[in-house]
Amino acid sequence: MQTATTEKPTRELTAREVYDRLVETSRAGRFPAIDETTAVCTYRAPDGRRCAVGLFLPDDAYTPDLEGSSIEDIRAKHPSVYACLPRALSISDWRACQTAHDELARDWNHNAFVQQLTAVPAFAGFTPAPEVR
Repeated sequence: MQTATTEKPTRELTAREVYDRLVETSRAGRFPAIDETTAVCTYRAPDGRRCAVGLFLPDDAYTPDLEGSSIEDIRAKHPSVYACLPRALSISDWRACQTAHDELARDWNHNAFVQQLTAVPAFAGFTPAPEVR
């Protein structure tokens, strides 16, 4: 098994920045991350898309053996990888983001995804920034 050697970024992302990146990724049509051959959600899909958690995993922290693992499994079995995720979100916040992505993966709906993000405690009171054209 490969060990992640990633260092934390020099500036930690805030919950607002995580939320904004999730919303913008969805708005831009870059969700869901699903392996079409198996119809399973993935942290990194063959087409390059990333899921709501995978979006925040640095390239040098990601290994294919993470696939199929819940966020709780990653925290328990790959603590150095989990440590790469922004600390502004708790494990339950990350689980809610992962669930929101996975539940919509087969029939993606941006508005439904944004609505589900409102239930994430770290995102309390957040609304999407206006779309810039």
